[in-house]
Amino acid sequence: MSDMPNLQIIWEEIQTQLLYLQRPAVFLQLLGIMLTTFVAAGVSKFGWLLVKRNYFPWLNRQPDEKTKKYGQAVAAIIENVGFPLLILIALPLTINLFETQGLLATLISQTALFFWVLLAYRLIISFLQIWQGKERLLPYQRRLLAPAFWLVMAFWLLSILINLPILARVELVTLFREAPLTIGNLFWIGVALYMLFAGAWAIQDIVVRVVAPRTTAEPGAINAALTIGRYIVLVLAVLIVFREVGLDPTSLAVIGGGLSVGIGIGLQSIFSNFVSGIILLFEQSLRQGDVVEVSGIMGTVERLGVRSTTVRTYDNVEMIIPNETFFTNAVTTYTHSSRITRVMLTIGVSYNSNPKEVMDILLSTAKEHGLVLADPAPDVFFEAYNNSSIDFHLAIWLGSPDHRKRVPSDLRLMIWKKFEKHGIEIPFPQQDIHIRSGVPWEKLSAVPQASDSGS
Repeated sequence: MSDMPNLQIIWEEIQTQLLYLQRPAVFLQLLGIMLTTFVAAGVSKFGWLLVKRNYFPWLNRQPDEKTKKYGQAVAAIIENVGFPLLILIALPLTINLFETQGLLATLISQTALFFWVLLAYRLIISFLQIWQGKERLLPYQRRLLAPAFWLVMAFWLLSILINLPILARVELVTLFREAPLTIGNLFWIGVALYMLFAGAWAIQDIVVRVVAPRTTAEPGAINAALTIGRYIVLVLAVLIVFREVGLDPTSLAVIGGGLSVGIGIGLQSIFSNFVSGIILLFEQSLRQGDVVEVSGIMGTVERLGVRSTTVRTYDNVEMIIPNETFFTNAVTTYTHSSRITRVMLTIGVSYNSNPKEVMDILLSTAKEHGLVLADPAPDVFFEAYNNSSIDFHLAIWLGSPDHRKRVPSDLRLMIWKKFEKHGIEIPFPQQDIHIRSGVPWEKLSAVPQASDSGS
């Protein structure tokens, strides 16, 4: 490597490129490329607007679904390949114009290769959109396909203009070893990390959308595997960074010692939640979609993470619960082994009612509700003789704990109407009060009353 300082290497490379761009032949070719690109982009945009204005209304009027499907495929190809196709038609005209004027067109010819690659990329995107649909492909295009394409193209274009091997060896800083961190190392760290995380996202999305619906695996087990996979990717990313910056095993031991001290002093709760989350994921005692009750509040488990669990209540409020809570406090789960749950309703009637008739009415009313299960069947119990009423318990079984509020409310209204029809009274709470004084009434009435004016 050259002994020149790093900044001097970069400055000389910049000066070289400035001198290259200042050459009249290069400047004119760049101007020609820019004008050709601008015209092709404008024409393709105007053409696409005409297609949407005239072609799509005609296509929507077609009764044949097969015709619509092929028409949408044609529209996808036109939208994607219009610009690169037009510029590839215009570039030979630009090259011919330069050559007839006795000007160099070497840079324009090299640029044509870039647009041929762009055309191939756009064709691949068109066929993927036809196959999977534009909406489904769009996240993959933004996160994976487009970044990979533009990275390769940028690398190729820069290799034409800049001496990349020399620039990649420019030293930035020395962190943990004698070998320094260079621009090339930093570039590949960024590329590796991005592709690692983007690839992990793509695998997770494919598993959730494609693989999971076609398997009999529990959603909780799939979620556990995906969560562990995300943390494995994170560990791999950390190892890649450590390797590129030159962190040796001795340094890792020092960092591990510092972390152990930090866990013992101030991170004990975080570490406890982390371990609890790992146990929950592997033990499957709590799964995504479970209906739970924590501190008297019911909700559905939306996300089971390594540090905390997200529970959405029936008021559409998200509760972020530390995983340690599920091991240190009592938590009620309604769906761990089955979603079927029982609800008890207490109904009181007056002493003038016939208990057998009341029990028959309660049982028939429960069977009329569409959300009350027939197996297990509802049941009625004569519960108690109270001060103002005789009480019954109506036991019903529901297919989902989500109905624990709605169904009892419906049944109470139905029972009220049935009782009115049969003349059965739901009594008010009442109590007979007898007041007795320690002084006989005869003696109390014989006590002379004080006059209003006083004595």
